Amino acid sequence: DEETARRVQGARVFVLEDAGTLWGTITLDPHADSSDPRERFYHDSGTWVIHQFGVRPELRGQGWGSKLLAHACAVAKEAGATEIGLDTAMPATDLVAYYRRQGFEHRHEVQWESANYRSTVMFQNLVPDKRVVRFATAADTEDVVAIVQAVYKEYGFTWEADGYNADLYDTESAYPRPFSYFWVGLEGGKV
Repeated sequence: DEETARRVQGARVFVLEDAGTLWGTITLDPHADSSDPRERFYHDSGTWVIHQFGVRPELRGQGWGSKLLAHACAVAKEAGATEIGLDTAMPATDLVAYYRRQGFEHRHEVQWESANYRSTVMFQNLVPDKRVVRFATAADTEDVVAIVQAVYKEYGFTWEADGYNADLYDTESAYPRPFSYFWVGLEGGKV
């Protein structure tokens, strides 16, 4: 149809083939189409979009869709994409759950003009997360205090270094293991 023809123009279309028979397809689009209202969610230049994804019913549940989806994600990542986006009908709860199992996360809910159902717009991050969480140590005290002070300031709370917040200056004693923990998040070695 016209919609499929428009979406595949300039996109990369992959098919699942066996002995000359096409069993599945996925369209990977590196260019958001500004004339399509759906594309407002995919405006970031690092976001590629999946359209027209499907596998014939008799092959479903055998991993072929996951293979097509993984291939599309790998191609996009290799080409420099930072994330993959797609949208699907919210009433299709099995399909939404499938995408979640494949690493996609819900980011928007929308009612398209052309649909009689609400859709979820989902994304998968293609850039590895370098953040880690570990136990806080005495060496983290200065950073922990600075972070908590910044959060307190943001929300207008009172900072009490000698009172309520004294535990932050000695997290190892205030939160003794193994019964209590104080965790910190790291990104690139910085708390």
